[in-house]
Amino acid sequence: MKPYQISLTALLMAMFLSSTANAHFPWLVIGNDPGRVQIYVSESAAPDKPEFLKNLVGVPVQQITAAGDTKELSTAVGETSLIATPLGNTASAFVLAGAGRVLPFHGKNTLMNSCGKTYCPSANGKWNTIDSSNHVELDIVPRVDGDKLTLQVLWHGKPAVDAELSLKGPIFSNEVIAGQVSRVTAELNDKGEFSFTLPKSGLLSIRASYTEQTKGELDGKEYVRVRNNSTLALNLSN
Repeated sequence: MKPYQISLTALLMAMFLSSTANAHFPWLVIGNDPGRVQIYVSESAAPDKPEFLKNLVGVPVQQITAAGDTKELSTAVGETSLIATPLGNTASAFVLAGAGRVLPFHGKNTLMNSCGKTYCPSANGKWNTIDSSNHVELDIVPRVDGDKLTLQVLWHGKPAVDAELSLKGPIFSNEVIAGQVSRVTAELNDKGEFSFTLPKSGLLSIRASYTEQTKGELDGKEYVRVRNNSTLALNLSN
């Protein structure tokens, strides 16, 4: 059996197709233009209907450097996205946290909190040197371990072993499977981590969800639980 076949078999054993219906979350993406952060509201890190952006108009993006400096970036409305302009070219993470909304989820009113994160190209492979834990309650921290990409999900800085982690993108190298794959859900270990073979290129759409059984009220609407969602777009092509 070839080495890539072994890794493919192991990954398929650890993952299964997600049965969750399509939903929309904020995604921050830096594409071919490193001087522009694009914000989408979509099922993955790609444009969707522009009207989905209306609830994020005016919400700033936080730029966080490896030194811990934080700068607030305003956003402008583009044709298919909101746009923020990075300050400088130092290795940085970019975070956007939208206001919570009470929505029906699986038949129950749920407070949905959502945030998104991405990194500039100069941070590729050094993502875990930038601490964004003070800016998002539910954080996805990527790091490179040899030929593996490890994703750790943290809740208030501690491993979120009960979180759900799903991802979409070119999971395998181009020699194995070309193009995109369906969204899959990964099983986290006791450190809140999931590892797989580091893709050679492409855009990964990664989402973590963590549910709190907490009741409350927001804007006159009662809810019986809180579902926290965090997205991470990793562009390995830059």
